[in-house]
Amino acid sequence: GLLRSGLLKRFESSPYAFARTCEKMADSHDVFLGLLATGKVATGAALREWAATDSDDPDEVEEYLAARLEELDDAADYDVDLLRAHAEHDRNLLRSFATEADKVTRAQDPTLSALVEDLAAIAAEAEAEGIGESEIRDKRKVLIFSYFADTVEWIEEHLQDVVSKDPRLAAYQGRIASL
Repeated sequence: GLLRSGLLKRFESSPYAFARTCEKMADSHDVFLGLLATGKVATGAALREWAATDSDDPDEVEEYLAARLEELDDAADYDVDLLRAHAEHDRNLLRSFATEADKVTRAQDPTLSALVEDLAAIAAEAEAEGIGESEIRDKRKVLIFSYFADTVEWIEEHLQDVVSKDPRLAAYQGRIASL
């Protein structure tokens, strides 16, 4: 349930963030399967501590687990075939989610389309109401917040592209930045 909730939050943020997260999680499954192939299983404290780091970078997983080999269980204590089958199934499912989400283009994302329309309306309103270039520029300022860096990248790349093509957004050219 917690994994589903986390994935749903990424999906709500952007299809790009969702796809990147699914890929990272699938990569972590590959690390788990690689560890299982060596006869070890991460559980208990090692797994809890790793989960608390909130990282899904496969290289960090490998480093973390290598430093805690003594905390890992012997795979002989498990039904390795069943464990491997479940981990492979989950990994493949995550990769299929990523593949489907990657099919969504920025042009197809209704949230990005709505953002473009909102920015066009803000620019038009600033032009109509502003007195002087400085005030018009100040009335066009917009901040967009996102919890996920992948979504920030998704939005910024779209806006950089669209402001160069849409004359309604010309006022934003050279003024888009992310942090």
